Amino acid sequence: MILKTYALVVLGLLLGAMSHCAVVVGKKRYLMLAEGYEKYMRSVEEKRMEEWRCPKGDKNNSFVAPPKSKEQAKQVVRAMKWNMAGVSGNVFEFWGLAPNRIAEAVERSVRTGCSGRRLGDVLTVDRTAELQRLLAGAGLPPLPEGLLRTLRARGVVAFLCDEGIGEKRLVSLPDRATAGLGGGRPGATTAFAGSIGSMEEWWSAWARFVFEGDALGKVVPHPEKYHAALTEVEIELSVSLQLLHLALFDGALVQILNDVEPGWMDVKRQLLAVDKVSLGAKILREAYGSFDVLLLQER
Repeated sequence: MILKTYALVVLGLLLGAMSHCAVVVGKKRYLMLAEGYEKYMRSVEEKRMEEWRCPKGDKNNSFVAPPKSKEQAKQVVRAMKWNMAGVSGNVFEFWGLAPNRIAEAVERSVRTGCSGRRLGDVLTVDRTAELQRLLAGAGLPPLPEGLLRTLRARGVVAFLCDEGIGEKRLVSLPDRATAGLGGGRPGATTAFAGSIGSMEEWWSAWARFVFEGDALGKVVPHPEKYHAALTEVEIELSVSLQLLHLALFDGALVQILNDVEPGWMDVKRQLLAVDKVSLGAKILREAYGSFDVLLLQER
């Protein structure tokens, strides 16, 4: 009986020792695996960094040595970014060639209310009636007379600065669709270079361009994604309203330019004839030649 008890005790001790050894071995094996994985990940990361410093197949570039002195480390890198293509063909907006006198004269006029100019000076009673006839002839719904009266009484500056018109895309949509057609839509912001020295000349050219050419077919109802900003009536009259606001926009700018700088179209023709690529290179060379980094966009 004593021998049997002793044997059981010894067996228990042996099993305990074996279990402890297994735990120790398992822990060591886990630590070894973890250490190996860490080394593996470190080697992968180092390999990636080395490839970044010196891409495959090119052993002589990319790596930039750290600065050798504090003075070098403090040197500022001068960088500039320029979207050379711009967002429109408006020669008065880009390239910096328009004489300052024109931009400053327009600014002074706008800041002083354009001498009290109203949209009724742009879209007179006769022009409003003709627009309604042209819309009807094109199979488009007529514009509400109340709306026309309200707009005609509105100031030119208030109209041009109205953020709501931008939110409803009443000018931007038809402008983008028609600005580049043919020789350009008659106005200040397109490539049009014809004679519009008077509002009569402008309206005649604008009406022909929109209703006798391809422009009318390019103006389509507001896409559904813009409907949230529109009323049900505005959605129903979408194309008619776009044409109305486009006429007011083009006409208002022509009216202002004719008031402050009667010879502005001659300047515009000169700007349209400029080689923009050569001009861009000249601007970069003369104004930004000392910069370290030039980031240029083409569209």
